[in-house]
This record gives sequence, C-alpha cells and structure tokens, in this order.
Amino acid sequence: MNRQLPTLDQLGLKFGTDKSSREHDYLSFYELFFERIRHENIKLLEVGVLFGASLRLWGEYFPKGTIVGADIDPSVKSHSRPRILTEIIDQSNIEELVHLGVKHGPFDIIIEDGSHLWEHQITTLKTLFPFLKNGGYYIAEDLHTNFGTLADQYQGSSSLSFVEYSKKLLELRVGDDQVAISNEEDPFLRTYGRNIEFVTYYRRACLLRKNYKANPHRVLGETPGAESSDVSDRPLIEELSGDGNRPLSIVCHIGMIGNRQSSSGALTLLREDISIQGFTIYSDDSLTDDLEYRARLADGTWTEWQHCNAFVGTTGRSMDLTGFSARLSKRAQSSYSMELAGQFRRETTTVKVEGGKDCVGAGGANQLYGMQITIRPKG
Repeated sequence: MNRQLPTLDQLGLKFGTDKSSREHDYLSFYELFFERIRHENIKLLEVGVLFGASLRLWGEYFPKGTIVGADIDPSVKSHSRPRILTEIIDQSNIEELVHLGVKHGPFDIIIEDGSHLWEHQITTLKTLFPFLKNGGYYIAEDLHTNFGTLADQYQGSSSLSFVEYSKKLLELRVGDDQVAISNEEDPFLRTYGRNIEFVTYYRRACLLRKNYKANPHRVLGETPGAESSDVSDRPLIEELSGDGNRPLSIVCHIGMIGNRQSSSGALTLLREDISIQGFTIYSDDSLTDDLEYRARLADGTWTEWQHCNAFVGTTGRSMDLTGFSARLSKRAQSSYSMELAGQFRRETTTVKVEGGKDCVGAGGANQLYGMQITIRPKG
C-alpha cells in the first residue's frame, strides 16, 4: 500500500513558512502547477529566503530537485544543505542577478520573495526571466505591498508597481495581434509580450508561465526544403536526415538579420554577407537535460556548455562563430547516437564529426555558415 505523500501546504505548515495556509496561503495554489513535476530533476530559485523555512520545504517537496536560495543577508549561507545551494546577492544589483542566473540557471521555477520594493520586484523579473526555461514558472509574491497603506512603504523610487507593470504583459498577451507590439518601448515587454503562455493572479501573488519562441520572423521547416532568400533548412548531409531521427529545432542569430529558426535540425545561410553569431537548440522534454552544446567564437575561445533552450554565442557584437560542438549524456548515449555537420566559408568540404567532438573547419578560423545536428535511436 502506497503511503500518501504530504501536500505542499502540509509541508509548509510543517516547516513553518508564511507561504502556508496559516498566513499567505500560496501553496495550495502553487501545487496546481507543481504537482506534475514533483518527482522531476527540477531547479528552483528563490530570491529572499528569510529564515530558510521555504528552502527546506522545496527540498522535501522536490526530492530530486536542486534548490537555490538567494538573499542579501549573509546568514543565508547557514541554510545550505545537500541539494540546497545559497548565494548572497542584492536584488537591486543587475550584475549580481545576472551572475546568479549564469551560475545556476536555467531554472524551472523562480520565486521572488525579496525586499518587496516595487523597483526590486520589476528589476528581478526583467533580469531573471531570461534564465527561466521554456515552460517554467515565475512567481512574484507579496504583491499586496503594491496597494493601500503598504504602497507608501514599498513604492521606493518607482512610479510603477509590479502589478501595473505585469498588466502591460497581460494586455500584450490577451490583445495579441490587435496590439502593436512594435510600438512598445520597453524591450522586456517587446520580447516577452508574445512569449508568455499565461499570466495568472492569485491572492497577493502573480504567476507567469514562459513560452518563448525565439524566432520573431518566419519559421523554416514548416514544409520540407522550405527556404527564404537568406536561409535554408535543407540538410547539409542527406544521409543524416530521416524520419526516425529525434526532432530538433535550431534557432540561429544571424548578423544584420536577427533570428532564424529551422525545425529540421539543419540550417544553412544562402548569402555570403551574413554569418551565424550564436544559436539555441530546442528538443522535446525527454532530451532537454541530456543534450549539451557550445559554440566556438571568432577569437578561438569556446563558450561554456549549455543545455537545451539556452543561447550560446553573442548578439550585437559582430562576433562570427567558427565552430560548434554538441554531446549527449552518458545516459542518453546508451539509446542514441549523434552526428554533427558544419559548413565553413572558403571551404568546399562539409565537416562531419561524431557527437562530443568539435565541428571546426580545416582553416580553424573560417566562419560557420551551415550546421546540422542529427540524433538517431540505436538499433
């Protein structure tokens, strides 16, 4: 007979967090979204941890998860445990927030429960949301501080509350193509106004689910061999293509153009005056944690290895890529094989290597203008 697991709120009451039904009553609401991922290898970040009760709550509710707690109070370090990591950060400092995201992200869940100052709530959302995985949840708590007598205490130097700011996202999401997003001055709203799956409000809290489609332009790969005047999704090596391959989507950042996406696992530039400067790989959920990749920059250095949904390379710096690499985890290698192919300027031969090896042209410094990644089931 299976023992019934405690609910999220029961654990909240056990550890004495104010998120439980004893006070804010957030946890029963959160469980509507978190229950399905309870036993997955998730990564959760909480900004603002006070006495650490919620960190212990998350650690028990997600038995396979990694929990990251961040707070300006150095005592946060006392809450470190196996699977519970802690960082001292100032959430008003964008540099520190970015460092936090780079070091520990991407995250499946981000919970903001910090100073409650309006400017800090908005800054944390705008800075950390890019470090949230697709399908991940961002939660801002204690938003009653945006109203009434608490507003005077928490408004700080901001003329806009978090609730008012999030309503702008709501308008862009609900209004969809009837709202001219190109007229929006705020780059965060312009980026995510069409890339939020939903925004939902609860008593004193707001929850957003991310659904980022990296390509704001036409998506290649909707039909076989589809191509535009500058990019094609045709395979570099036909023998690597096939119906049995695992589906992959590649989004390349291209100098002077922006993002182009291919759902075939291959992308080639058709013009000599443009080049690949970065890319993101998307796969289905079963391979997200088992596929890693990196990019070789123009100066010969390599980026850090990243998992699916993360960008590698540069944007806005005119640094062309000169190679790439991708690899599968040992767990996935027992079921799948991987092959990479690359095309490089001033070279007539397509480079083909096994997964885990570096796909770099013979010249070493020649620009990458075509790439293909193939994952096949073994047997």
